[in-house]
Amino acid sequence: MTTSSTAALYSINIGDEKPIFLDRYLAERACIIIRTGCARELLAFVVMPDHLHVLFRADSIDTARDYGRLLTHSFASIKAIGSHGIKDILSFPAEIEKTKKYIEENPVRTGLCKTPEEYLWSSASPIEVPSFGAL
Repeated sequence: MTTSSTAALYSINIGDEKPIFLDRYLAERACIIIRTGCARELLAFVVMPDHLHVLFRADSIDTARDYGRLLTHSFASIKAIGSHGIKDILSFPAEIEKTKKYIEENPVRTGLCKTPEEYLWSSASPIEVPSFGAL
């Protein structure tokens, strides 16, 4: 665990707002990429139908950009990617916590579930999503 109090917010928006992550396989793949690819301390994430957000600890803007490039490269096989990259660098614990809450409550605000914990494709979910090979 890093002692840094700085966090970076990374986002990918799908071109033309296509809801490609309604496909369970793609949503699961996105979660696996986020969980296994995060060399930094993962604070929060959500995979919405047409976009995703990842909040992670970053020692510096260079570290944040490096991880952002890694995420972008990992999602490159999804041809519909529109805008992407580091959207914000957060330095204060209150703004990090506010952003974490925003990310995890995103599915509730859009009507996909009633509580953040119900949404499988989020760090708020207590359920570890199995891979399709295990189903």
